[in-house]
Amino acid sequence: MQGNLSPAKSDVGDVVFWCAIIIVALLAMWIVGVWIRKKYLGDSGPSRPESALTLQQLRDMRRDGQITEDEFQTLKSQMIAQFKPTDLGDSD
Repeated sequence: MQGNLSPAKSDVGDVVFWCAIIIVALLAMWIVGVWIRKKYLGDSGPSRPESALTLQQLRDMRRDGQITEDEFQTLKSQMIAQFKPTDLGDSD
């Protein structure tokens, strides 16, 4: 007596159908999650204003003579200060 170990065609079709349903449901949940995140948390990109200069742009401006060395140093110091943590006076 030999058993039939191969699945019936209807079983394979059911598995493929339910796998497709699960994939579509996961995709829909991901899209809804992204939409909710954008709506309540805002844009997840960097919070740098479009008009902000980069350090390389400042270097180029100095090289091209658009700003002086003193202006470059002042702007560079201001830029670096934005990224330094503020001292809360907790040090001993």
